[in-house]
Amino acid sequence: MERPVGTDMSEDSREAGAAESPGLFFLREYGFAAAVGLLLLLNVSGTFRTLFGLDTAILVTLLAGCKTFYNSISALLAKTISADIALCVAVIAALSVGQYLAAAEAMFIVMVGETLESFAAGRTEAAIRRFVAQLPRTARRWIDGRARSSFAGAS
Repeated sequence: MERPVGTDMSEDSREAGAAESPGLFFLREYGFAAAVGLLLLLNVSGTFRTLFGLDTAILVTLLAGCKTFYNSISALLAKTISADIALCVAVIAALSVGQYLAAAEAMFIVMVGETLESFAAGRTEAAIRRFVAQLPRTARRWIDGRARSSFAGAS
């Protein structure tokens, strides 16, 4: 069954997209990045270097890299190679030789990049939705010298 141009997506995809409001997404993504960045800044400045005897740069690496580590493991299980795998190898190597701050900085930079990418993708999606909302829902066809209106998606 063909659906007319400009109609909404299926019920399932609408429910999945409506699960999180844009404000909540903003707060979750950017708030998390800001908190991790603050923790990294406190580590670099020497104000807050250890937590329970563990360098906070290790904590920053794990917090900032949890999504990247998950994507790498998923890619390996799917037998595909991604840039995340190379980054994770480099971060694990940095952690293993005691370069905790270098590992934390690398993961923080990647996390900020992913956050900016999601922001740009969200803006693009919103612009496309506004554009599609402006598409005409009906079309006027001239048949035998008379104008007839029909749904834009109908033949």
